[in-house]
Amino acid sequence: MGAEVLGIDLSKGMTHADFDLVQKAFFEYQVLFFREQQEIPPEIQIGIGRRFGKLHIHPAAPGMENIPEIFIIHTDRDS
Repeated sequence: MGAEVLGIDLSKGMTHADFDLVQKAFFEYQVLFFREQQEIPPEIQIGIGRRFGKLHIHPAAPGMENIPEIFIIHTDRDS
């Protein structure tokens, strides 16, 4: 389970070809790691997520201000 995806800069979104490869890998490996990414703008994150299907907005999850589609997970060395 799990695979590392190389050569895709998520901060620029995904082409149709990139998405097809990522989706196929996701179905096969279930967990994908995209290392060394630049900061991904919220609108790009939402766009990528919507390509996989309808996004769920959790009513009690800590979201970004005015962007409820983004669920913030904060970790530090003690978490």
